[in-house]
Amino acid sequence: MTASVPSNLPSSSRTFPYWPEYPPFADVPLYTNEPPLNGQEVQMAMTYDETTTAVNGIVSYNKNSVINTGSQTLNNYNVKNGKTVTFSGQEGGKLASQENMLVDNVGKSISIIAPNAATVCPFAQGAIGNCTPSFCTIAQTGSEVEVYTASFVTNAQLRTVGKDSGIETWPPLPIVDGPPVEMNYRINVGGLRSSDAAAGSAMAYFKAHKYEGAKECPSGFLGAAQELTYSEVSSASGSIRQFQKIINYQSGMNLVGCPTCG
Repeated sequence: MTASVPSNLPSSSRTFPYWPEYPPFADVPLYTNEPPLNGQEVQMAMTYDETTTAVNGIVSYNKNSVINTGSQTLNNYNVKNGKTVTFSGQEGGKLASQENMLVDNVGKSISIIAPNAATVCPFAQGAIGNCTPSFCTIAQTGSEVEVYTASFVTNAQLRTVGKDSGIETWPPLPIVDGPPVEMNYRINVGGLRSSDAAAGSAMAYFKAHKYEGAKECPSGFLGAAQELTYSEVSSASGSIRQFQKIINYQSGMNLVGCPTCG
């Protein structure tokens, strides 16, 4: 099934990011019936969930959540969640809190050859080649807290929508060497006062599975050139003076010879 460029677009916009596989004004595969992905297509998904319950105790719970579906620059995020919790259990009271987030990225090879070079760094083609390789990555992080008395703070941030290249194509292309996909998670557990200890248990984790392709310009697929699996869990239980975990995950281009780009 094919579809032409939307007729309501100006003539200067009637080009596709599929060159040289498809010439300008050509019919291209319609973005339906997936999988598989279409040529030069990238899809990213992110999820976040949190559950906190408290029984028989004095609890203070404060949470701020922000969702922005637009393109984001470096140090800005599509999803931000931060919470501060204190709990003092009475007569066997307990607080349980779970938090998880996931980012899933898949993409076909993207050509960076002019005229549709969606790059900022002038040395990008020399560092990357004629295209970015295909990829398929998934990363997860989060925490679980079960306490009888404690105070804790968590921060969760996700970015999957980068800056638009501004190239007049349909569909639009992101900047290949722009802000990377990023996931940040932070948890800090301690007592109700700085001199106290928390009572209970705390756990935080990170795991990832990544497939990275080889260069396959202008089209085609050479298979995965690299596979990486990583899993990590940190935990503490009993009398907890301080439990802290800081996690940062980034997925993007690192241009050798251009440290200020990408």
